[in-house]
Amino acid sequence: MFTHSEWCNLNDVILLIHGNTDSRTMRQYFLQAMDTLISYDKACFYLFKANKDDSLALSDPVTIGISKNAMYTYANLINTDIAGCRVMKLHRTKAYRSSDLLPKVDVNKIGFLRDNNIAWYCGIVLAIAERVMGEVVFYRTKGHPDFSNQELAYLDILKEHLLLRMQRTSDQTLVKVPVSLISLGLTRRECDISDLVLKQYNTKEISAKLTISQYTTKKHLNHIFHKLNVKNRLQLANLLQQVK
Repeated sequence: MFTHSEWCNLNDVILLIHGNTDSRTMRQYFLQAMDTLISYDKACFYLFKANKDDSLALSDPVTIGISKNAMYTYANLINTDIAGCRVMKLHRTKAYRSSDLLPKVDVNKIGFLRDNNIAWYCGIVLAIAERVMGEVVFYRTKGHPDFSNQELAYLDILKEHLLLRMQRTSDQTLVKVPVSLISLGLTRRECDISDLVLKQYNTKEISAKLTISQYTTKKHLNHIFHKLNVKNRLQLANLLQQVK
């Protein structure tokens, strides 16, 4: 569970994601604002375009602390079998951490990581309709600790908002989520659950509808109550009727 201060920082980043109309400006500000949540030494926010052979090519990268030469080196790696690229091959939106990927990555054997003194990295792969559209990556250099579970949890929440933001500038549509609910700081999954609460579904029915456990449903509901400062489903439904 996050502290009040952490939720405030998360909400500030979420508002930044949805509040900037220019994609490049949003990505630059996003990387800078993430310093309030995640300590990092280098960062990048890439967009991708597909080549005719379905391989990926970098498009309009935004970086902090990474040189242009390093970007070109990374561009040559994105279609290989290194750990981060294996996440891309899932063709779905996912937050990840390098140390969780198997097999373990020997950073000394990967030129891009070795040459930039990188020991750890984590990030988000963004995919729309099974098409990889972008990637956010945060790097830590040697001598610093690995990214924590808490920091990965931040990314897991923010990935929903980044995906929605990218959908608004994409010709493809994956899912429609009421902007009024997103503006309250809810994730896409929390929006789905809130909508079912408003339709008077109980916990068992929500779990069956979304194919998740009742424990997970209750956990999401607790997060929703905390974010919206309500105590129960009735208060939540009353609030949702006002904003929908």
